[in-house]
Amino acid sequence: MEERIILPDTNREMHFYSWGTERGSVPNKLYLAIHGLMMHGRSFERLAQRLASDGAVVVAPDIRGFGKHYFQEGSGRQPREVDYKGSLEDLNALMKLLKERYSDSETAFVCLGESLGAHMARRLATMHPDLISALILSSPCIRPRMVSLPLIPHALTSLIQIGLDPRKEIDLAPFARRFLRDEPESLEAFLADPMNRKSLEVSELLKSVLVVNACQLMSISPAVPVLVLRGEKDCVCKAASTKKFLDSLRTDRIVVKEISGSGHLLLQGGEPKEEVVDAITSFVRNN
Repeated sequence: MEERIILPDTNREMHFYSWGTERGSVPNKLYLAIHGLMMHGRSFERLAQRLASDGAVVVAPDIRGFGKHYFQEGSGRQPREVDYKGSLEDLNALMKLLKERYSDSETAFVCLGESLGAHMARRLATMHPDLISALILSSPCIRPRMVSLPLIPHALTSLIQIGLDPRKEIDLAPFARRFLRDEPESLEAFLADPMNRKSLEVSELLKSVLVVNACQLMSISPAVPVLVLRGEKDCVCKAASTKKFLDSLRTDRIVVKEISGSGHLLLQGGEPKEEVVDAITSFVRNN
């Protein structure tokens, strides 16, 4: 189901997708799913359907500058460009709203994010450990390969070609083809989805680089257990970069699960592996 709401804290319209129990019924778990760079909330659809079949509700918004926020609202009432600080405020407001919706139940609230979405999810967890029952981070790392050295010459060349205009867009599809080459189903799904952005303005790219390169320490409350999922064949995040991210969490309540034969996108786009679904559901059930 698609929904649009006005967030009370930010007075902004947010578009999100939801799957699961009908309103008025009480879910056993509530997942807030945060998508990765270039993608959108509906990218979680197949995973969400699996989790919903187990009695959960899954809510996945389009953060600012992506999905319907970008493609359908650009000529309307609010800016459509990437804004991670504003997105964090939106997510914070949405999280409070969802908690209020199920305030009379003991529904476990799980914050879940993949890739860049994992960076957003960990920030939410440090801001509101009292609201979050568990944190699931898929394919997190500091300084992923596609926004490090290989991107610099392409970005500089593109910047010169477009006349040094920070509002012009750089085509990032070649980097998707390069770094998702070992997961062809994920690559095909990404390129075929018209709601996935394939390019970013120079200024948006710089904002994104700052988010995924951030390595500041963020202590996760001991009350919040953390599950980290990592693909064995992830070509975007090196093992050392993932370790650096994990070290920045400063928590002992962490479980790392490597998914054999998988690449970077474990939760978005295509059908999730049984190993992934089982890892998520068993972790939440046991914590």
